[in-house]
Amino acid sequence: MRLQFFIQDFNLHPDKLLTLRKHRLILMDSSILLCTFYEACYRERLSPVLLLFTEWGRKTLSEVPCIPDFIELEAINAERFHYKDRKVRRFLRNVHANKLGFYIELKTPIKYVKAENRSTYLDLLPKSVRHTIIKNYGELSGTDMVILVTALFLTDHHVRTAIAPVDRTLLQAANELGIATYEAETLCKELTEAMGEPQTT
Repeated sequence: MRLQFFIQDFNLHPDKLLTLRKHRLILMDSSILLCTFYEACYRERLSPVLLLFTEWGRKTLSEVPCIPDFIELEAINAERFHYKDRKVRRFLRNVHANKLGFYIELKTPIKYVKAENRSTYLDLLPKSVRHTIIKNYGELSGTDMVILVTALFLTDHHVRTAIAPVDRTLLQAANELGIATYEAETLCKELTEAMGEPQTT
């Protein structure tokens, strides 16, 4: 199952906000999806993330995987270019069709903005926050910057939101901005325990 929420000009209808507030959104970046499917050194450690998508209905956890549409597009384009495959696309389609599966897709105006131009969405943030990102984390990609914008938008609207990045710089930026975070391995450990799966070593 998939729920879609449309964020036009970074506004959400109050009824949509009430629905989102029932969950704790785990914002995924494209790296966590790609590494899980294509990088052997990450595959075993990050595989519990896939259980959050596919087995959510078995435990009805408060945590829900959340993928902004620009992240989905980036992951699909990257796997097509680098790996000549469609594992991420097929996986998300299967979750959508699975009664136990669940994720939230955020439909945003960012999806068709070129990656190098996405940092312009920093203008939606207060000047002090924008200055912190540009000064301390200017090496982040435009896509990573708008993940931060998205997380701050949701948090400001009292939607419990955390980022689960693979990239350490994105993790540090989120921590400095007061955005809840999960290190990928920590998230996987908690999901493994919550779902009753045997912990791998």
